[in-house]
Amino acid sequence: YRTICNDPISENWDMDIIPGVGSLQMLGAAFGETMEDALIISVHGRAKTAGSIALAVTEHPKVFFLCSKEQGPAWLSRIMLDYQLDDVTVCAGANLSYEDEILASGTPAEMVKKEFPSLCVAMIKNPSPRQIVRPCFLSDEDFERDKTPMTKEEIRILILHKMKLHPDDVVWDVGAGTGSVSIECARQVPFGTVHSVERSETAVKLIYKNKEKFSADNLTVYEGDAAETVAKLPEPDKVFIGGRLTAAPELKTTQNGTIVLRFSVAVNRMKKDETDFIECVAFKTTAENIAKYFAKGNSIFVEGHINIDSYKDKDGNKRKSVVVIVDRFDFVESKNKTIDATPDEPAEQSLEDIEDLPF
Repeated sequence: YRTICNDPISENWDMDIIPGVGSLQMLGAAFGETMEDALIISVHGRAKTAGSIALAVTEHPKVFFLCSKEQGPAWLSRIMLDYQLDDVTVCAGANLSYEDEILASGTPAEMVKKEFPSLCVAMIKNPSPRQIVRPCFLSDEDFERDKTPMTKEEIRILILHKMKLHPDDVVWDVGAGTGSVSIECARQVPFGTVHSVERSETAVKLIYKNKEKFSADNLTVYEGDAAETVAKLPEPDKVFIGGRLTAAPELKTTQNGTIVLRFSVAVNRMKKDETDFIECVAFKTTAENIAKYFAKGNSIFVEGHINIDSYKDKDGNKRKSVVVIVDRFDFVESKNKTIDATPDEPAEQSLEDIEDLPF
């Protein structure tokens, strides 16, 4: 029936859909839907952001879900309402093929009120799926700035190109300044979130002004020390950090032959005595290139992912250490020259992969 059911030749046929053995197929059959144009997502015991769910529904005519107690049809319906996807139809089922079978469908506003057993499945039908198109980049003149340092237009475009953001990514911008990079990221991840960290009170006020100006509702601003703040944030898909190296890079090699570079990036604030220090680790070719092109005090832009470890300090208090695993980097030697020092391959190592780090 995969081909006949959706072929114009069967438009006036009276057919019953007999599914294969599977809860998703049975749910589809119960509502007269086949599976060939559907996306399947499991939220049973898996962390999925609301934005990733909304993005999937926005871009596909049908999305099937394997649900859990906490992430069931009501949870999915709430996401649809939060992202203004009011015209979709939410279908749900439980105990399929049994005497106590439960089937229900309706608008998100109707289905958000219904309760289902822990083990259930759902389907969301979108009558008007569309691909998400990201907006063009902004100019320096578009931002509220004053005298606060701002990443120049050419560098922002380079950063965003290298990051290759997905519409539902979670992004950190540490040392955000005016928030120009944060705003651009927020525009590129309409179904994601951007977390902008800045210590300067003056700069934070500018970020809020730019957030309001560009209606960046998915941007959250944090005022405070970066090292303390980032440990409390949701784990990001992408991290952008701009600052200066605190020491000359020194390559080291683990016992199994892996080249490793651990370095600290100082993120300076508007006041001379205000600096945050972010620990970074690079491996293999990335580590070699940083050691080759950079010296103490050089500016660097780092893009990567996060490794978060929990530990107890000497007083028994629970602490978290945050390290950026470097995937790509760029630096600016002068106001008019940008050097692309990105390696041919992104980092594939993590701290968990290396048991004998030489530091």
